Amino acid sequence: NASHEIILTALGKLKSKNSTGPDRIISTGLMKCIAPSILDPLSHLFHIFPKTGFIPTCLKRAVIKPLYIIQGR
Repeated sequence: NASHEIILTALGKLKSKNSTGPDRIISTGLMKCIAPSILDPLSHLFHIFPKTGFIPTCLKRAVIKPLYIIQGR
């Protein structure tokens, strides 16, 4: 259940940066600013995805960066 509080909490934990997502438009900082205006549509989408079993391909992508650990620190 993706309530408004859960969505706001998740958005609040994201690092504010100017890089864009797969849409190449909305940055994390902008998403946080407009969050109150888009809570209802976001909540609706997060309820529909599990019911239909369809998740857009662009939301399944991730960038994985290895962390290099320096010995002796």
